[in-house]
Amino acid sequence: MLDIYALSWYNKGGGDDMFKLGEIKRGSELGRAYYNKFIWHACVGCGKERWEEILKGQPRYLMCRSCGDKSRDNQGVNNSQWKGGRFKQRQGYILVRLYPDDLYYSMANSHHYVFEHRLIVAKHLGRPLEEYEKVHHKNGIRDDNRCPGNLELWIEKQPSGQRIEDILEYAYWVIDKYGKGWKFQKPCPDCNKSGWMDKG
Repeated sequence: MLDIYALSWYNKGGGDDMFKLGEIKRGSELGRAYYNKFIWHACVGCGKERWEEILKGQPRYLMCRSCGDKSRDNQGVNNSQWKGGRFKQRQGYILVRLYPDDLYYSMANSHHYVFEHRLIVAKHLGRPLEEYEKVHHKNGIRDDNRCPGNLELWIEKQPSGQRIEDILEYAYWVIDKYGKGWKFQKPCPDCNKSGWMDKG
């Protein structure tokens, strides 16, 4: 088994053991976690080359530790890993980054983010929302933040799920928008499947 420090020492020497950027090895070959894969990667900050664990097909960290420590002070657009200040949560809601000079900053959490649906309704009203004011998605789609249209303001706890009339209204909207040239097929007597099929 090769030692990771020995490998980096050989690499500095420039001998036959020189690694190529993008080269991938198993952890067992490097003296690291046995099943993990590692890639020979250059830091985006300083260019220093090193073995970096692969996560979802990409290097786990784009920067070496020293550049990463420096970049923590660079927040927002100054950070090399900035993704625009907008991201989708695992639960389906969209969060937006706000700054202290923003009128709606009082709605932000401790990480300076606010739910996009709350921000849209607040901007529609022209004022920040209070904590007890809740925003409800009529059609139940958590990233469909059309206002007016899909968002409504509640001042008490909203029920789970959607009202029948809201679901039907959304279904008619989908049919009107996408249903031209399609017809609904009634359930098949053999397999009991139904769905949309081309009229042609």
